[in-house]
Amino acid sequence: MVSSSYLRQGAAVNLACIPSLLAGAWISWASVSLKKLMDTEPDLEHIGFRLNTYQMSWMICLLDLGNASSPILACIIMKKIGRKYSLLISGCFSCIPILFLFYQDVICLYIARFSVGFAKGIAMTTLSLYISEIAESRIRGTLVVFVTIYMYMGILSVLLIGPHIYLSTLSITLCILPFVFMFFFSFVPESPYYLASVMKLRDAKESLKWFRGSDNVDEEFTAIVRKSEADMKETGSFMELFRNPINRKAMFIVFVTSALNRLGGITSLIIYAPKTFPETNIPYLDPAHSSTILMLSIMAGGITQYRVADILGRKPFLALSSILDCIALVLIGIYFISPSSDYSYVVYILLILYGFCVTGVGAVPYILVGEMFPMNIRCEAAAFSTVSMAAGSTITNKFHLLLVSFANTSVVMFIYAFLNFLMFAFTMKFVFETKCKTFEEIQSILEKSVRKNERKRQKNGRSV
Repeated sequence: MVSSSYLRQGAAVNLACIPSLLAGAWISWASVSLKKLMDTEPDLEHIGFRLNTYQMSWMICLLDLGNASSPILACIIMKKIGRKYSLLISGCFSCIPILFLFYQDVICLYIARFSVGFAKGIAMTTLSLYISEIAESRIRGTLVVFVTIYMYMGILSVLLIGPHIYLSTLSITLCILPFVFMFFFSFVPESPYYLASVMKLRDAKESLKWFRGSDNVDEEFTAIVRKSEADMKETGSFMELFRNPINRKAMFIVFVTSALNRLGGITSLIIYAPKTFPETNIPYLDPAHSSTILMLSIMAGGITQYRVADILGRKPFLALSSILDCIALVLIGIYFISPSSDYSYVVYILLILYGFCVTGVGAVPYILVGEMFPMNIRCEAAAFSTVSMAAGSTITNKFHLLLVSFANTSVVMFIYAFLNFLMFAFTMKFVFETKCKTFEEIQSILEKSVRKNERKRQKNGRSV
């Protein structure tokens, strides 16, 4: 039987991840709206304006720009008023697209896209910290995986439903959801770690009691207060990420895994699948359904593998996910060297394999950023991680079609495969296991690793 503490933590996480679902929905909103807004198509839904190719590229890009511009603000908000209110503020920004419904023109559409990107940046910066701080160590990895599952759920939902309803109906639905989220999430407690860090000890203990479903939390509460007091003695700033060798090592791991998370091609393959994959003689295995096929396989992977991070471990999960994706992309690249209509269905089988195996690459960086840093710089680290992911998405989204045009699809697939192999090699060399470990134990592992490297350097220096 599932304990009441797990049920409470699960309920809180499911509510907290609604902004992630909204972020995914607005990502695929652009894909669904392409034909309905392009100036080469008739205005069948009486939207009132059309977009040329240049305007459409800006409309898509503005979400990424908003995503990249908000993490630093999210860091400030989280430190000043808490993780919970940071997520509620992301909900407020997700309401701004309602302008698009009343003032239908290009500028309002740009503002709407930038605002949902801004909301995404705040939410994705905050979520991994909030979930890591409310969850018990035994299920922390499982619950953080929900961040990516909800985003993929949002992408898939709009891909499946969006083409069959009016764009205005879809937009209204996506504008109502933030209000629902803000109402229900307002009843969920703040992170006990944050409350302890600002010396609201009574509130912190009440929060912990709620999440654990028990009054018997004295031992864990004492550990939280002790850890928070020790962490907050140090200054918290972006420079502290690089000044302290322990933080520097953690930041190195999180930055590289976060960047490779997106540089490996996941976002660009979702967006550009219809322009990338071939026709077949099999129903539904065609470019028009390729994004949906990819998202269905990603969702299947997320649902079946959501416990793997806490069973197999973070490091094996990330390594296995990245090497299997690498193999799938290499085989897709080989097909595109000399495409054959007789074997075009094989590409879709490999695409399904890629999507099913991508869960580890997508989820583990979010887990690591919530686990590897002390309280005083956890917000800065989360902001840095979100910016690196946004930069990775922007690069691949911007250059995917250019590389296909100037080289060919096989070159793009081999590049993505190489970047996934880099993730595998980096994971095996630098990432260490954090499964079922407390924040104190993880900091101790980092400290021992840094000291070991310093002793090696000193020994090598003396031998020279």
